[in-house]
Amino acid sequence: MSVFRCAAASAFAVLFAVIAAPALISPAQAQSGDDENQVVAVVNGAEIRVSDVLEMIGRLPQNVQMQAFSNMPAMIERTIDLELILKASEQAGLREDPEVQEQIEVIARDVMRQTYLERLAEDAVTETELQQAYDTYLADNPPEEVRARHILVQSEAEAVEIIGQLDGGADFATLAQEKSTGPTGENGGDLGYFQRGQMVAPFAEAAFSLDPGTYTAEPVQTQFGWHVILVEDKRTNEPPSLADLEPQLRQQLEQDAIQAHLSELREGAEIEVVEPEAPAEPGAEPPVE
Repeated sequence: MSVFRCAAASAFAVLFAVIAAPALISPAQAQSGDDENQVVAVVNGAEIRVSDVLEMIGRLPQNVQMQAFSNMPAMIERTIDLELILKASEQAGLREDPEVQEQIEVIARDVMRQTYLERLAEDAVTETELQQAYDTYLADNPPEEVRARHILVQSEAEAVEIIGQLDGGADFATLAQEKSTGPTGENGGDLGYFQRGQMVAPFAEAAFSLDPGTYTAEPVQTQFGWHVILVEDKRTNEPPSLADLEPQLRQQLEQDAIQAHLSELREGAEIEVVEPEAPAEPGAEPPVE
């Protein structure tokens, strides 16, 4: 980007500066059709409506949009400035300018891609698929939870020795504070309540197979080391509803549908990836033809 373009971009950004001022229309009021059609300014005979101001605000970063809504007079002034700049650019012949047309084409391609994917995602998710995804989630995340403590050591022999001490009446929490290398050792190995899927498989299988008040008779090995596990309690929680999970389930289904469609497009396309030539080293002689 040239120095001129940087300066122009900075000047353009200044137009969107938010200036503290009383609000003329609230975000709630701006939702109605009548309010959106309200004329808020006339520039050289051209009417500027609330909808034009809202469109301008919609192009602002999300973190400043609500602040902009509370400063509608300033936003109206910025919209007037943008209208004046647009008319001036048209008078300067920029609508047909090759550089402008090139940038419009770039934006058009991005909009087409985005619209295509959005429509694909909208059509891809049915109520039946949502229900199936919800059922799968419940199957993979049963509402049963256990509360457990564990002692983590680096060798099986150490774990066997700890189990022997427990068999002899030693206190589990005290042993965890003394011997566990895990981050929960100082808290007596307390892991709190957790679901099966929150732990690595060998640990979860051992913990959920124990009755409350019992500990593992044999050491349990995971990638973290060797564990001795004590289960203190079990409970069953109310599972989340479909309505609670719908946003994340829908997003995952949409992503899966888009990825599947991209795979189909690739399968039906002739694609050749050409490795770029390595750049010549500085000072190297050009190749002989």
